[in-house]
Amino acid sequence: MKHKFVAVAGLACLALSLTNVAYGQCTFQPAANGRTNVCVSYGGNQYSGISFVSKAVGPYLSQYDNSAAIFVVNDDYLNPTPAPPHAPAFTQTTWGTTTYSAAYIGNNFSSISSNLKYGASIGIEGYAEIANLATNMLSVNTSNGSGPVNSGGPTIIDGVNFTGDSVKSVEQALNVAIFFLTSGSESHTNGSGGSYYIGTSQSSADTLTTQEKELVLDVKADFGTSSTAKAGLESAFDDQTWLFTPGTGNTKLEYWALLTLPEGGAAFAYLLMALGACFAAAYAVRHQGGVQKLA
Repeated sequence: MKHKFVAVAGLACLALSLTNVAYGQCTFQPAANGRTNVCVSYGGNQYSGISFVSKAVGPYLSQYDNSAAIFVVNDDYLNPTPAPPHAPAFTQTTWGTTTYSAAYIGNNFSSISSNLKYGASIGIEGYAEIANLATNMLSVNTSNGSGPVNSGGPTIIDGVNFTGDSVKSVEQALNVAIFFLTSGSESHTNGSGGSYYIGTSQSSADTLTTQEKELVLDVKADFGTSSTAKAGLESAFDDQTWLFTPGTGNTKLEYWALLTLPEGGAAFAYLLMALGACFAAAYAVRHQGGVQKLA
């Protein structure tokens, strides 16, 4: 009987070590550089009623690795983005992506650019600029965006003064700046001292605010060359800023997230934890069997 218990414990441990959960043609699994078919999902925007030209701005909720929801930043302006409020169930909008850390993108951009949604159009400079804005956006995020950003976060972001502004308005400004960088031929500048807007013709609805424009100008100044962009991606964000890209020509959204992964990869760490649980379970079963014999 003891050996049967050990066998059952072993099978349970094997199941525990298989942390990937399949969903359709993608799998909920930990991020790793170059890992394909990693499931992400759209769980709605954090803020109801906040949009830019009918496109939701601010952090999104996404299911990742078959676990609780995380906050992500959508950098995709060109494809339809549901305007808030819109929060379908995770299972209704789940798609596969390839994952890369910002540092990995900086080190390997030439070889992976064709796999990125905007690789050819915005280059390594654009991805460094967006990584910076997305990291700042997720860093100031709180569950309640109505309070002033300087109550618990920075007041100066990328050289732009947000003193007294709400977290919600800061996140909106950062997201609109990201949209400007990915809007391609729809983005327009009326000179360095003029207005910036997105769309075929300028209107008050699609014109960037002074803060949003300053964010665009500042990140372009910081990461406007391939060398500064590469250095920024390699060092400024370490391995905590991650990209979930559906690939070039795909209408699914491209996300950025802040992830803390164990060194050597989350999957390996999870496997070690699972194996540890296995040994503990097996030992407990064997020990229990020994006690029963002594009784």
